[in-house]
Amino acid sequence: MENFNIRLATPNDIKRINELFIQMIQYVNEQNKKSGKEVDEERFKDGYDDGFLEEYLARPDKFILVADIDSKVVGYLSCEEKNDEEIPFIYLDDFCVDSNYRGLGIGTKLIASADEYASNNNFENLRLHVENENLNSVRFYDSHGFQPLYKDNHRTLMQRPVIIKNNDIKRTTYK
Repeated sequence: MENFNIRLATPNDIKRINELFIQMIQYVNEQNKKSGKEVDEERFKDGYDDGFLEEYLARPDKFILVADIDSKVVGYLSCEEKNDEEIPFIYLDDFCVDSNYRGLGIGTKLIASADEYASNNNFENLRLHVENENLNSVRFYDSHGFQPLYKDNHRTLMQRPVIIKNNDIKRTTYK
């Protein structure tokens, strides 16, 4: 197994994060086509809109975790703090591990890092949306304790309580 590091994204990672986003979108589009859904091939074909990731990284309520191997970003997880709800949670937004590096535990470690951040900053849950046709991701999230909260024709909102509940852990500084 290759050694990988989980860290906060920097502006130097933006190009690679965008490449992984395109890989994720292509996979989701393939799954949607297989299920007979209409796919807009042009939407996100070049990745995120110009300036989106720079703005995302500059926001105090958002952060992106990246996994790197030998200084190459091989996975990422974008996260948003949601304090305006009855129960504060971390929303896990875009999530991709390069197809050449799957099965190494990188996705599990990215989720665990978001969990650690949530615990250290008094968030009670992790939430995410998953495309219903993306069965591999549905199974992955299910195996990590996420349960469906709401399902429509396209996506399922899933949630799980924060697992790391150790008060001895120092406050993680991702920002």
